[in-house]
Amino acid sequence: MHLSEDDIRTKVVYEWLKDIGVSKDEIFVEKTITLVLGRGTHKINSRADVLVKNAANKNLLLVEVKKDDHSLKTGDELQALSYARSLHDGIAPFTILTNGSESKIFDSVSGEALSFSTIPKDHHYVKSGFQPTGDAIAYRREALEYLISLSKENLNAFCKGQQEFRMSLLKGSFAESGKKYIPSLFVERKKQYDELHEKLIGSEKRRNLILLVGPPQHGKTCFMCNSAERLLSEGHPVLFYPAIGLNSGLFQSINEDFDWCFGEHMRTHQWINRVNNIGQTLNKRVFLFVDGWNEMTYQKALEINYECQRLKLDHIAIVISTTSSSLENLLIDEAGNLTYVAESAKLNHPSIKRLTTEPLKDSSNLGIVQIGRYDQDEISKAKELYARAFNVKFNEISPLLFDPFYLRIAAEQYSGRETPKDITQSGLAKASLIAKARRRGIKEVDLYAGLSQLAPIFFELGRSIPIIKMPMKFQSDMELNRWQESAILTAYDSEQGPLIDFYYTHDLNYAIGVVFRDWSRIFNCGDENGIVQELHEAINTDAGQSALSWFLGLPENVNVLKRLFQSVKFEDCFNLPAGKLLSDAIIKQVTVNEILEFEWLDIHLDKLIAMDMNENAHVSEIPELLFSLLKSFDWKEKPEAYEFWMRQLVKYDNSAKEIGVKESFIHMLYGGGEEEIRSYSGYDDGDSSLDTDLFLELMLDPDCEVASKAAFYYAYACGQSLLEDFKLLAHRIHKLGGDPKEVLYDACDQLTYDLGDQYYGYSMCAGWLIHAQDEIPDESAANEYHRMKELLPPIINAFPNTGFPERLNNMLLDLKRIGGIKDDDESGFDRMDFEDPDQLKFGF
Repeated sequence: MHLSEDDIRTKVVYEWLKDIGVSKDEIFVEKTITLVLGRGTHKINSRADVLVKNAANKNLLLVEVKKDDHSLKTGDELQALSYARSLHDGIAPFTILTNGSESKIFDSVSGEALSFSTIPKDHHYVKSGFQPTGDAIAYRREALEYLISLSKENLNAFCKGQQEFRMSLLKGSFAESGKKYIPSLFVERKKQYDELHEKLIGSEKRRNLILLVGPPQHGKTCFMCNSAERLLSEGHPVLFYPAIGLNSGLFQSINEDFDWCFGEHMRTHQWINRVNNIGQTLNKRVFLFVDGWNEMTYQKALEINYECQRLKLDHIAIVISTTSSSLENLLIDEAGNLTYVAESAKLNHPSIKRLTTEPLKDSSNLGIVQIGRYDQDEISKAKELYARAFNVKFNEISPLLFDPFYLRIAAEQYSGRETPKDITQSGLAKASLIAKARRRGIKEVDLYAGLSQLAPIFFELGRSIPIIKMPMKFQSDMELNRWQESAILTAYDSEQGPLIDFYYTHDLNYAIGVVFRDWSRIFNCGDENGIVQELHEAINTDAGQSALSWFLGLPENVNVLKRLFQSVKFEDCFNLPAGKLLSDAIIKQVTVNEILEFEWLDIHLDKLIAMDMNENAHVSEIPELLFSLLKSFDWKEKPEAYEFWMRQLVKYDNSAKEIGVKESFIHMLYGGGEEEIRSYSGYDDGDSSLDTDLFLELMLDPDCEVASKAAFYYAYACGQSLLEDFKLLAHRIHKLGGDPKEVLYDACDQLTYDLGDQYYGYSMCAGWLIHAQDEIPDESAANEYHRMKELLPPIINAFPNTGFPERLNNMLLDLKRIGGIKDDDESGFDRMDFEDPDQLKFGF
């Protein structure tokens, strides 16, 4: 039914208002109504919903007009009342629902239908000047829940307002704001966003929890902010929470945004289910983004883990970001058990350990998305954006300019100039602090005086300091505001009162490592006792460990690591977190900074390996240090050293079995970045980047562990060659006193898996044998059968009490069937007996 504004005034509204002295000329109709949805607003332009005001611009009635053939129902009443209760300029005290022939009027606050035909003069709303009374807040909450469950548009409007409010701490509108996320400067991380999108929304790998992880200051916050906004623009409801503001917990913050209450009327599980039900009603998953998990205290971080577990529901998914260096603290509890977040992301202890120092090569089956340095396309885009925003010219030589954070602050500091060749991270951190302080009138001397007061407190107490524990000068609103406005400090409320933190982690690290502890002087010039004491003090606090990790990972401090190794006592250091910090720093120098100056590690590795051979000691950092050493010298110039240390790495590196071949240090050395060490043909024909000659030799090593691992890598790289040479290799291993079954078991397991993948397709694509069965008989399958009939029996017979015989025999039967081979005169396979040396005398 369509009613004109005049019809609404004269035929509907005036009839209800005529007894209270409101004339037709004093009735104003608005067809655009603005609703408050949590922290957001949503405009509705509809012929069906109109707002009636008086001459004083006071809301009088909300009128919902239905079609003339529409019977008025309870759902219509709920929608109309919810609109009236959610108006941005105050509740309309009365709600009218009409289809032209029938009209109903309701008290908008209580929802009660009114029985009178006109509004009487003595009605309490009329007496109060059309000011609603009663528990309006409670009914606005009820209206909010109904409206955001009513349509995707309402829910998205609610999320948009929530994002704008929660993101205000991080988001700035202009380049010089100092905020972390500037949309105009954001560089799209397409690969990471596509992976996040697939794992959140895709049908194949959809997950309830995703961990976004990467080194500090590599763009995680910017990515989280942009992804939350982007997903919302695509129609997916997303709520955003900076972890630094979750001192009262994630549940409480969600509760505040929905304006629901804990307590007797609403228990935690009830409102969690309400959020889930909203998503279910709209057939959407509600995404919760939590940024900066590592910035919370340890106890609060554990609570977030517990809350994530409580939020495991069908229509809620969580994306939580943290630094890679914090993973072991956050994902492994004090008893050494994996937390819920770790298990949900499908991470194990070895993969967590690896992620703390470098990205995994393959995370497709894990609930993680990794953020690192810019790739070539991203760096080009970033330079283009920053050159335009800051009028800066970039020197192409500096490797620092692949680092998202340092690229941006280099652009800020060298605005109107060219970045120098000898730029350093610590130098940029210093220049950035001075520039930010200067913009708010803080002199350099006052900046350093303030940092020297703040650093000891944060060093001892950790992140987020109560205002009452801050130095007196920072308890002044005027002084604290200046440091906040300069984006050096940030403040937020908590149940315990205001909390203060550093806005950027690297500023806190600089304050501790450079200003307070003066590590450059101590580590370069101090004596052994002083250095060891300093390391012990640094690793005793979370803030100290973070700062030390940052300091030792700076490219300009690569020689500091050498001095530390020369100064410390290994038996003291490598049984403590300091040993891991040192090895992590070296890995960062090699893999991130691309500094290959660690040939001096050979002397120290001898000592560490000797320590590890002691039954009472285990040095878990040995594989990382071996990898760094092998990256540091030319193998061709020092072949004996290369073979010796590669043998040690094969022995000590267990990552292939624990987290996958592509994550192993062997693969990283021979495969480099994304290169695969597999031979394309499967044969040892020079196509594999693995040193197959060396690994064939290592297969004969008297140490069975070395021989077995070498055989496994050879099978992975050149499986067809292993298959064809199996009997010859077994004979040679046996002849040299080894156990062929033990040495070749893992290699045959890998070979069996690869054959299955080739035939059937264990990964995304179907194997060729699946396609071949569409046209039986298939000649290629017949040829493959005759070939495998000769090659597989030695493996089948060598491992009778394993899963190999059944799996390989099934492959032969499928090849025979699809190849159309009815019968053959095969009477069985000859058993291979390693106990009879005469049976295995084959010439190489």
